[in-house]
Amino acid sequence: MAANGHAGALQANLRGEVIDRGHPGYDEARSLYNAMIDRRPLVISYPVDTADVAAAVLFGRKEG
Repeated sequence: MAANGHAGALQANLRGEVIDRGHPGYDEARSLYNAMIDRRPLVISYPVDTADVAAAVLFGRKEG
């Protein structure tokens, strides 16, 4: 579970897990099937229900 910064703010509104760039599993979580795409999001969420998805989308819109 994330505890600070953007990840902590998002985690406060989610039941699922949120990881940030400092998390040991970050690089694996951000990898995509197409290795030519290399994205580095500030946080990655693992929602457990539709409320988590909605909270993550709203957070992303707010934070840009």
